[in-house]
Amino acid sequence: MKVFVFCVILMILSKGVSVDVATDGAMHVSTDVVSKEATTGIAEQLSHHKAIGKEYLAKRYFKDYSEDDFREIDFRSRKFYIRSKANDIVKWIVSKREGEGKVAEEFEKILRIGNSTDPNIEKGYCTKGHRDAEATATAGSRKHSIFLDIGANAGFYGLYASAVGCRTYFFDIQEECHDWISSAIDKNKFHHAALIPYPIGNVTQTLHIKERSNGCHGTFSFSSTGAEWYLDKMKIPEPLDVKMIRIDDILMLAMKENTLQPIACIKVDVEGYEIGIIASMRNLVRHKQKTDGTHTVKNLVIELSPPRWSGLPNGGITRQVAADIICDVLWDAGFDKVIAWGNYDWDDTKFSNREGFHKFIVEGKFLGISQDFSFKRSNDEYNGY
Repeated sequence: MKVFVFCVILMILSKGVSVDVATDGAMHVSTDVVSKEATTGIAEQLSHHKAIGKEYLAKRYFKDYSEDDFREIDFRSRKFYIRSKANDIVKWIVSKREGEGKVAEEFEKILRIGNSTDPNIEKGYCTKGHRDAEATATAGSRKHSIFLDIGANAGFYGLYASAVGCRTYFFDIQEECHDWISSAIDKNKFHHAALIPYPIGNVTQTLHIKERSNGCHGTFSFSSTGAEWYLDKMKIPEPLDVKMIRIDDILMLAMKENTLQPIACIKVDVEGYEIGIIASMRNLVRHKQKTDGTHTVKNLVIELSPPRWSGLPNGGITRQVAADIICDVLWDAGFDKVIAWGNYDWDDTKFSNREGFHKFIVEGKFLGISQDFSFKRSNDEYNGY
């Protein structure tokens, strides 16, 4: 059966970035710079992101911002700056709305605390303590683990991951979000964090979007169903053509050369486009580290939104097809420790077998229009805690 799932995450169109399509069909980011400061920034950035390769990285751009453009966040033992305009998403996360507290707690456990029984002793994938322990065990130097923030919005979780110590890559389709994330990376001096100027999907394809977003909205969606929170006033009647590339393609060379560092967590929150992203990482979730034989991808946190799947571009997909893809790509790769998080009025649902999980995706009752899921491997030595 041929399944074509078209998924878009990110297109960097911000000032200072140009994308060309070569005769071989490959897309290349211009490495021209506009100032001496920008040249230094790019050189510094590329030295941190050899696994990705410069052809995939967005050029960092520099603008003048005032102190009022940022606010400092004190969140789960880390401080970092985020754009002041991101107040709505900050309130949503900090106030633990609709079970968001469980998502935040999960990220802290994976990235900062790890398997430590004392929250003041940090053994998470992204902390120096964990890297030092691994370096001692292998008599080598363990570099930053990676965090993929797909559907980053204002970049809250990706900025937290960067503050903890992860090498972070941000993805979002909204141009205003690009500005917020890029400026926050520079404000925080997170040279181990970057935007990637490619949309992510399960095939290399151009998708035509009729209306752009006019801001950085947490409810932004390309689906025609289940999108009642993405209001007309949040759109502008200007089209956008986006070219997609697969996650497996972005990291293919690093996987082939065994230079890809462990990926602590992949976060996916894209208001219905998650199935195409999952389909694009089939090889990545099966990749293993050459040093110790453990899987490269340790954890995934994914928001699934069945009501939006049928309204996706190019005819949408059914819950049956979505369940087939999720189980084939994730469960069959060893992610057989799955939890659908509830909230204060709804208990968590844990899945112990593939059949039960598949059935839930096809016909189960979700917590509202979407629900957050945690994916772990039951047979890995260390799952973040």
